[in-house]
Amino acid sequence: FGLSIGRASLRAIEVDSRGRVKTSVEVAVPDGIAENGVILNKNLFIDLLTQIIQKGKFSTPYVAVCFSEVFAYVREYTLPVISKKDLSEAVSWNISDLIPFPKDEIYFDWKLVYANETEYKVMVVAIQRKILEPLIEALTKAGLKPLRFEPGTSAAARLVSLKAGESVLIVEINRKGAYVVLVQQTKIIFTTVVTYTQEDTSETYLTNIVQTITEISQYYKNKGLLTEVTTSVLLSGELATNEWASALSQRLTYPVKILQISAVSPAFNKAYIAAVGKIGPPEDADSINLLPPAIQRRYDQERADAFYSSLLLRSGTVLLLYV
Repeated sequence: FGLSIGRASLRAIEVDSRGRVKTSVEVAVPDGIAENGVILNKNLFIDLLTQIIQKGKFSTPYVAVCFSEVFAYVREYTLPVISKKDLSEAVSWNISDLIPFPKDEIYFDWKLVYANETEYKVMVVAIQRKILEPLIEALTKAGLKPLRFEPGTSAAARLVSLKAGESVLIVEINRKGAYVVLVQQTKIIFTTVVTYTQEDTSETYLTNIVQTITEISQYYKNKGLLTEVTTSVLLSGELATNEWASALSQRLTYPVKILQISAVSPAFNKAYIAAVGKIGPPEDADSINLLPPAIQRRYDQERADAFYSSLLLRSGTVLLLYV
């Protein structure tokens, strides 16, 4: 199942083998449970996860987790064409130049987004260990087994299918802030946060979102990376409603639509995409997975142990039949 962790709520969706929703649940997250992404009250967070599990009655403990993009660092990195098996080492050697933290303070992964005869372009994503490790501990103590961690920006890019030259501004509007992500094909070009405080009115919030979209689009139009006729705006999140779509349409020159997945509320979009997305190990070149390598190795060992146990059991059965 997929779990989306937001400032105001936890949302989870389990899907069947055909991607159909089996169950969707959410619980509210109280203020003060975390600060700057770091869980402060671990026991309370474990209680919230337990509530999600009890409400969802999930058929599996394995979960793909999507967390807020505000705590992730996304960079594009260009390399000359080298052996793909050497790409990981090349990114690792240069990670300190890409991410503003020492290498031993982060988990990072990369995804190949473009290749031609002379160069590769990869998207590098990182998160601080002090944010991810308490989250992993809480998930584990709640009885869950995380298979993938990724920021909402990475999930958002998979929500849309774009042709060459097309751009989309995905605007996730929530009650405690909004995220604006510029996507071209499968590439995340830019992401930013629009804050919403208790002092703000709905009109102020709307104005700030419009200003952010306008500034981003103008900047990338000036760079020749975005054109008016090939750009659109998609709304997601808790406040992705017809009222908000109409209000934004009146203030923007781009077409505005709600990012609606069949049988899924827009508030659950990221939980859904986490649930249905391909899960590859961290070293997979086609996906982002910030799962710590030590956990991946443990899963690999568990799978190998289960395979050999099953093989021994089958062998014993065959020998017994011959006795």
